[in-house]
Amino acid sequence: MKTMQTPAATSAAVLRSRSSRLRLAALLAPVVMAGTLAACSSDPVIVQQPIERERVVVREVPQSPTVIVPQAPPATRTEVIPPAPSMQHVWVPGAWVWRDGWVWQAGHYEQRPYANARWIDGRWDSTPAGWRWTPGHWG
Repeated sequence: MKTMQTPAATSAAVLRSRSSRLRLAALLAPVVMAGTLAACSSDPVIVQQPIERERVVVREVPQSPTVIVPQAPPATRTEVIPPAPSMQHVWVPGAWVWRDGWVWQAGHYEQRPYANARWIDGRWDSTPAGWRWTPGHWG
């Protein structure tokens, strides 16, 4: 057999459950507010882009011994220069080298060691002691 609740009893139960919910909300509100405020008070995050730096390559160039020969080199040969492998390559012209006699060393391409590097050709200079070789280098 079911017992029927009177409208007054039903209203009291609703009020109790409503007041329980309000009490629970009143108790939880400070906790929720504290968590929200704690999240807002954290230190700001600063994101910085990495700084682009120019890469500098320093290579030790071994000092070649001073070459002095008794006779002048032959006339420079005319070379046919092929297309460069890339924009980063520079033509290094051929030159006469001394190996117990004159030997032609053909020109070739070298890759630039850094942007805008330019090749300064080697040369033979006449000195009182003979002909001295100054090697080419990047400048």
